[in-house]
Amino acid sequence: MPYLKKAMTLSVRAVQERVAEYPPSTEANQPGRISIKTHKPMGYYERGRGWWYPIMTRATLGEKIGKSVGAIKTSKNIRVATNVAGYKLADGGLSEMLGRSWDAQTIEIEGAILGVVGNNTSYAEYVQGDKQWRGHKARGWLTVDQALEMSQDDINKFFEEATDEFIKTELAK
Repeated sequence: MPYLKKAMTLSVRAVQERVAEYPPSTEANQPGRISIKTHKPMGYYERGRGWWYPIMTRATLGEKIGKSVGAIKTSKNIRVATNVAGYKLADGGLSEMLGRSWDAQTIEIEGAILGVVGNNTSYAEYVQGDKQWRGHKARGWLTVDQALEMSQDDINKFFEEATDEFIKTELAK
């Protein structure tokens, strides 16, 4: 059992390391985004800080508005445009630290070794779990299953080494 436990511990850590790695930042991590559906300014997520939402101002009636982003027709002849004055950090900056929240454990239960990789952030399943949003997939976020698949060669190697070590050490007695 100690040899299997060591191999399982190395295996779950390999999966944890892969899934905890963030993909490169994209436009979703930058201010200035505009919704393609509503044509209105959107917020953005700053890693390690939280969600920033846009603070909107309205253009005065004396300003030339034209085809401004976020322009809203308020009556037949008057148009009012909304502009981003800045961004405000939601909830004072709460980030659940998705990458740092991955945990790997090896548990021995009734003569069996169980490896567990998990995350307790509220949104983990939508970013890297079974309910992954297609936008996260498009931006390169790995699911746990993908990290497990990518770790398969390492896992096989860890258990082969454990078997070899067992044969060399225990059967030589």
